[in-house]
Amino acid sequence: MVTKLDRFSRNTKEGIEIIESLFEKNVKVHVLNVGLLENTTMGRFFL
Repeated sequence: MVTKLDRFSRNTKEGIEIIESLFEKNVKVHVLNVGLLENTTMGRFFL
C-alpha cells in the first residue's frame, strides 16, 4: 500500500521497475489516491 506514487520512488523509471517486479511476484499495488494496480490489461495501461 502506497499513499502517492510520487512518494513511492525517486523517479518514474525506478517506480515502474519496482511495480513491474512486484507484478512478477503476483503482488497488487494499492495507491490510495489512484486505486489498485494489478497485473491486468487495465493495470498495465495505467502504469
